[in-house]
Amino acid sequence: MQTTGDHPTPGAAPFHHGSESRQRHLIEQLTHAILFETLLILALIVFALYQQYWLSKPDNVITSVAAAAPADNVKNSYVPAAGEPNGETIFDAKCSSCHYASSETSTGPGLAGAAERVPSRAWLHKWVQNPAGLINSGDAYAVKIYEKHKPTLMPPQNLTEAEIDAVFAYVDAVNQ
Repeated sequence: MQTTGDHPTPGAAPFHHGSESRQRHLIEQLTHAILFETLLILALIVFALYQQYWLSKPDNVITSVAAAAPADNVKNSYVPAAGEPNGETIFDAKCSSCHYASSETSTGPGLAGAAERVPSRAWLHKWVQNPAGLINSGDAYAVKIYEKHKPTLMPPQNLTEAEIDAVFAYVDAVNQ
């Protein structure tokens, strides 16, 4: 009777002959696992370094949110007049995804002082309600704004003139 290692097996080859190929196979598997883990660790390091670089830029969204957020006591100073739309609620629902209530730029320009920068209040109403229409009409100021922020174009907002005025009253209040 022949034995393989410590276990007798009738007619079997000695244990050490078959184990060499198993050992090579296990070493290959271990090498592949180590290589994969090393690449994964390197990818995580690169991601962490990129994130650290991106967060250190002064014009990125995350640091701008903190810089643009008004203090709670200032934000609470906005109170809409009786019977008027609530500009804060409208801003939060319709504007805040692309604009800050400060002068900081996000996807779109900061809204602080915007009512004073534009040609007129009527122009501002037209712009908010239909930016593409104002650009396509050849309006010089609308084209200038689009050129500065393209390819991003604000979608038309289904807001009344009173609601638009309320948003800018809110923006003015939080920037006083």
